[in-house]
Order: sequence, then structure tokens, then C-alpha cells
Amino acid sequence: MMWAIGDLARFDREREAISSLPTAVDWLTAVRWYLSDAGSICVDADLQIGSVVRKVTLKYPEMFPYAPPSVVPRESEGRWSSHQYGSSGELCLAYRPDNWVSTVTGADMLVSAYELLATESGVDTDDARPNIVPSAHRTTLGQWLRGETWRLLLTSTTQDTLRMLDSIKLGTARFRLIEKTAVGWLTSLGADETPIVESHFPVELRSMWPEIRATMVPLADAGPILDGDTRKDARAIRAALLGESAPSDEQKDEILVLVTPSEIRAIYLWLEVGHNTAWEVAVVSISGTQSRQDREAAGLAEQRIAVVGCGSLGSKVASMLARAGVRNFVLIDDDVFLPENLVRHELNWESVGVHKVDALAHHLKLLGATDVTVRRQQLGGQESGGSLDGVMSLLSQSSLIVEASANDVAFTYVSKIAERTEKPVIWGKIFGGGFGGEIARVRPGIEPTAEVARYRISRWCDAHDVPPPSSVANRYESGETDAPMIAYDADVSAIAAQVARMVIDTAVGRTPSAFESSAYMIGLRKEWIFVAAFDTWPVDLGGPLGVTEQVPLSEDKARAVALDLLQIVGNPHDRS
Repeated sequence: MMWAIGDLARFDREREAISSLPTAVDWLTAVRWYLSDAGSICVDADLQIGSVVRKVTLKYPEMFPYAPPSVVPRESEGRWSSHQYGSSGELCLAYRPDNWVSTVTGADMLVSAYELLATESGVDTDDARPNIVPSAHRTTLGQWLRGETWRLLLTSTTQDTLRMLDSIKLGTARFRLIEKTAVGWLTSLGADETPIVESHFPVELRSMWPEIRATMVPLADAGPILDGDTRKDARAIRAALLGESAPSDEQKDEILVLVTPSEIRAIYLWLEVGHNTAWEVAVVSISGTQSRQDREAAGLAEQRIAVVGCGSLGSKVASMLARAGVRNFVLIDDDVFLPENLVRHELNWESVGVHKVDALAHHLKLLGATDVTVRRQQLGGQESGGSLDGVMSLLSQSSLIVEASANDVAFTYVSKIAERTEKPVIWGKIFGGGFGGEIARVRPGIEPTAEVARYRISRWCDAHDVPPPSSVANRYESGETDAPMIAYDADVSAIAAQVARMVIDTAVGRTPSAFESSAYMIGLRKEWIFVAAFDTWPVDLGGPLGVTEQVPLSEDKARAVALDLLQIVGNPHDRS
């Protein structure tokens, strides 16, 4: 429904305010109301700005009075004001979306338009000289860049380096295309191309697109380089800036980074055969070192986290940990990422057909991980004994193990490895149907082994007279023909987040821990034991088991066994 029909009283006030305005001021004439072809209520008005008449249209939006009207030129006459969107677009007035209140009228908008144009033209000043109207805008980075297709990222460190240049320097840059936006960064500076400028950018990112030549040009003043007839003449721009003849047609493309005392600008030159085009590239300043993490997260970089099972749960936990600051990972999984995994996995179509560990490793490195070891194996699956031993050795060298395989055999192996090497284990399960999940952890000397903990969780269920719910099994991830247990990506993410939180809590050694219990049943909706969404049941795992008492060897027997062992170690190939 048109706003005026729905609020006749407001429409009457609008008409009254605008119709009475010409009798109160001497600069408004020719007021005309009408309905545009698009169905908007509009008012044409002429504003007398000194000796110039500015013809404007006041357009009421569909959501008026909860959104402001706009004042635009009726005819394309070029730019009227520095406070204007585009060369002949809407005027930016005192009343805008960021400060709009519904009591402001269309008449107020016309008054604001006159005051802006009259002030800038100098009509209201004694010497009739133009005045600058201060801007009330605080434009965000996104607002500034939304019209910029080409963008060059420069850290403050790199900008400082460029400002120290006293002569033209060669380097390299890369640009990658995302939808319709090309984003680039400098990869080297100097003729030998050895210094990597933006060294904190992931290596995987640097290899996605080929390098192009970058030329850094120190200037006293860049000036309006792309204005006038040379706007699209790339060869002329290059020759003017570098003082050399135009490049040959073998030159494909190049970016010129123009460094002045006040700013850094960039120009992309398209010099491929049949092309001679230049366009300005927006230079985007980034910190490169700013952290949004708690200071305790620095300790995560020293941890090596192993993830057994890189399906939906494991992939999400690993990604959350990488974002938290974990830099070293061990990934164990034999599965291949398939289209049916898309519904609730961290990966996307770019990884279809790739082993999950390989694709996830690439993904983690793009999130900041620096060392990711992968094994395309199923822990406890039909593998050679040697390969199993290698995987178990890798796990034993990790700081902490995340068990996310939903595989009982793998769980048992993880439990034994952790028990023997005294490593913490944290696991999670998504209950079939996605109504909730289970998270738990065992730490050496604090909780029992993972196997015992799992048994005690089962007994806890028995004590509550409810059978343990089925988990979303790994057969869903592998694409086998068994009917999959359904869970939304949001369900998996909710449980994965709690697993990741428990991993972080354990890895940084929080004292006291943020988790009062060592295991939890977490409900996402009313089902099983859960009486409502977010209903959570702590599970007491108890303390560690006592050390099994063993009969010690006699001194003579111990000496004999030691000698036998030394003989075996000293003669590894003696089979006699």
C-alpha cells in the first residue's frame, strides 16, 4: 500500500508544509506534485541559487516517513556539489539515513538542499565567494570500496618501506579474482625478487595466481595522472612516469605503484597485444599484525593439535582452532570429499574429489596454519601394520588429540595412545537427527582414560534410565549406502564450537577451567533427556584409575632381561 494512502494525515501535513514554503522564502518556485512511472510520490521544485536556478525533484520513498526522501537534479547538468552521490546524483543533505527521524518533512529536505547549494555557491556570504560545507560523513571502508573493482592491499610496514625509496624499483605482485573484484598484493620488492613484502600472507594464497611485474615509482606529486586524454592510454602513462619508450607488445600487464609524500596510488596497465588500457587501483591499508584474540591465545601457536576424523565435526573444530591461533596440526582420515558432504562440512565444491585431509590442510593454511601433517589413513582400518605404527607415532608426538571419527576402533586406538603418552583427548559426537550432542575430555592425572570415560558415560545413561543415543556415524561422511543419520550444518557447528572451546581451554591450561565438568550432554531441542533447547547435562567422569600394582623383578632377573634387550638392540639384523 502506498504510504500516503495508509497515512492520509501525514500526507496532508506534507502537502501543507511544502505548499506554505514559497510564502515563507523567496528562493522556491514552481512546486508540482505528481506520481512517477515507478509509483513514487514526487515533488518538482525550482531553487533560486543567486542567478542560477537549480531544478530538483523531491522523491518520497515507499517506507516514508520511516526513511528519508531524496533530492536529486531533474536534469543532468554535471556535479552541483561536493556533497553529492555521483556526477549528477542525489544530494547528501543534513537529514540522511544515519540521522533520520520521522518528524522531518519533505519541506525540511528542500530547505536543507537550498542551504547546501547556497552556502557552497557563496550566495549567503558578503564577498559572494564559494564556501566549503563540512562533511558529517564517516564513510566506512566498505562504502569507499564498493565502487572499486581493482584493489591493492598494502600493510603499514610495506607502505613505510615504499616511502623510503629514492629511485624506481622493480618488484612483483599478484592479483586474484573473486566474483567481479580483483584483489592484489605485492610479493617482492627489488631486482633480485628475494624480499617478500607481504610475508605474512599464506603461501597457498601466493601460488593461486601468476605474478606480474610491479614498478615502484617515487614522485613528488602524482597529480591527475588518469585525467584527460591519457586516461586509457597505458603506454603513454608508462612512458610519462618512467621516462622511457613505450613497452613492446610482448609486455602483458604491469602495476605501477606511485609513492608520494602524502599518499600511495596504484595504476594497472593492460599492455597485452591489442590492448592499451590503464585504470586506477584502490590502495587499501591493512594492519597485517592486528589481533582480535585474547592474549592467552598466543600459547596456542606452540601446540600441535591432532584431529582424528576430518568429516563434518572434525573439519569445523580444526577450522575454529586455526582461527583461534593454532598453527600446527596433524590430520588423520582416509575419506574423499564428495558432493553429498557439502550439506554440513567446512569444505566446499572446490574440494570435491580431493582427500579430506589434503583439502582441509589447504583450508587451514589459508586460515593461518603453518605446519599441517596429513595421513590418508583410517586409524584402525585395513591398513598395513607399518602405516598404523606411523600414524600412532604421529599422534603420540602431538600436544593434544581431538577424536572426531565416530569410529569405535579409532577411539580405542586414540585412548591407548593418549594413555601411554599422557596426552589429553577431547571428543565430540552429534546425535542422529541433530537434536544434541556429547562432548568430553580426559586429561592425564585428572580424569580416567578415554575408554573408561566412555564406559562411565554409558553407565551414566543407564542410571538415568535412557539408552545412549546413536551418533551421526562416519558412514555418512564416506558416502556408503547405509541410510545416513541426518543433522543440519547448524547442529554440527553448535557441538563443534563446544568441542573447540574445550580444546582451547585445555591447550592454554586455564586455571580454573571454564568447564566445571569433564563431559556434557548438550541439547539443541526437546528430545531424549533434554527438556528444552540448550538443556545441558554435566556428566561426572570421576578421577583417574589407580596404578595397577605389578610384581617387581628381582635384581638378578632385571639384569638378565636388560642384557637380553641390549643384545637385541645391538644386533638388529641377527635372526639366529
